[in-house]
Amino acid sequence: MIRQFLRPIDKGFIMRNNTNAHATPFIRNEFGRFFMISGVVPPDRAPEGALVCKSGYTTEINCGVIIAIFGNLIHSDGTSHERIVVIKDMLCYEGDSGGPVFAFDGFTSETYLIGIVISALIENGTNYCYVHPVDAILVPGMEVMTIYNTPNISHSSD
Repeated sequence: MIRQFLRPIDKGFIMRNNTNAHATPFIRNEFGRFFMISGVVPPDRAPEGALVCKSGYTTEINCGVIIAIFGNLIHSDGTSHERIVVIKDMLCYEGDSGGPVFAFDGFTSETYLIGIVISALIENGTNYCYVHPVDAILVPGMEVMTIYNTPNISHSSD
């Protein structure tokens, strides 16, 4: 990791010029298959009610529906996050933070990154997952690796 930030949210970046990192534009699911990242979709293009999924270390792949876009999250210690996407019925537990949240287009078989998991809540038996959108976490001059901008990556889903 070349750059790490702890405030306003904990995040780290792997730069393409880092020859020790072997990052690829794929999201792995629990069955050993991969979703190829085709691009980034701002959350407002995946409207409320849209089905989105995440890949987490603890809970692996599961999905939920967007119920709020650009909400605010205030933690018990007073820290807050703006521009949060709230997803209902998506399992997010300790260890899932930093996991990619994505939309899968069943017609084109393309996967679009929406953001990363930052927090979760279970309220009255309902799971809520809080997500920071991609554009809110990248620093100027950075871009997400996709199958279209990464050398030596096949665009085939085979």
